[in-house]
Amino acid sequence: MGGLVVHEDRLHAVEPDRKIVVGTFMRLEPLAKPEYESASTPSPAEPGRDVIVCLQMDMTGVRMLKRYLKGARGRGGGDPKGSQIKCGTLFLMERDAEGRYRRISGSAVHVTSFCAPVSFSDALDKARQKLAAPHGATLVVVADGAEWIWNIVSDRFKEAFSIIDFWHAADRLHDLCEFALGKGDAAQALFKEWRKKMKVYGVDCVIRHFEGMEGSRRKLKGVAKRLAYFKRYRGQMQYRRFRREGWPIGSGAVEGACKSLIKQRTNLSGQRWSPDGALDVLCYKYDCIKIGSVIGVIWAIKNFNLYQLMTGGIYGSAMALLCSHIEKVKRGQYSEF
Repeated sequence: MGGLVVHEDRLHAVEPDRKIVVGTFMRLEPLAKPEYESASTPSPAEPGRDVIVCLQMDMTGVRMLKRYLKGARGRGGGDPKGSQIKCGTLFLMERDAEGRYRRISGSAVHVTSFCAPVSFSDALDKARQKLAAPHGATLVVVADGAEWIWNIVSDRFKEAFSIIDFWHAADRLHDLCEFALGKGDAAQALFKEWRKKMKVYGVDCVIRHFEGMEGSRRKLKGVAKRLAYFKRYRGQMQYRRFRREGWPIGSGAVEGACKSLIKQRTNLSGQRWSPDGALDVLCYKYDCIKIGSVIGVIWAIKNFNLYQLMTGGIYGSAMALLCSHIEKVKRGQYSEF
């Protein structure tokens, strides 16, 4: 069976007690023999270039075994089917000739966690340091309106420029238009008009327009209720400025990570997980392994899910990889994470 080209810098420690996985993308290639190449860290920016750091966060569900859901509540107060896992994606962006920032290929670092936001934000900060961005590089955070995300930003990343994902804002605008005019062509036309204006001019014009609407007391109260979201995140919806700066206004990177890296691996038919089991599998999906110290190696062996490795077709290569890193630990070539 062929081996895997596994870059050593792509293998990151996982802290078992904090249930956090940190990893980077890599490419798998067949080999004639199971040997493992070392390579550079996530792609750095060239010196002297205009570079920013982009952080995107989101949350998605992982279906869990019933014994891990005791005491939890599902939506609407029903029985829960899963647990929420947080996902953060950080990457470097470089300004192009047109003044827009483009993602630097190979620079992404991903963090997934079942833990509390405080521990998650700490892991995100460590991941940002791993990017080795130029000193003073601007940090731009793009996410939806989830309160836990912006609590992390206000606590850990105060210097960041915060942006509400434009398409999440557009979903809110669509709901507002349908409430104002009722479902139908008129509401759809109003939505398309003001979605374009919000993207071009920012959210202030949307707020002014709907504040000036006429209607029944009930309708005006409903409009005001829906406008509260736009007012609350007014500063994060100044899309005219963000686009002028060349910053991203969409959180597609983390949305894609939640879908392709987490959902596709943990939400197959009949799958149910323990927190450790889910993180084990996500390690291999990220092509990283829980290692970084002798204790980390022992914990990795203890939690090695042979069934998942065998069904994934990488058992021999993964075991060879683990053994090679055990030898490195013995030779003192690994330090604490």
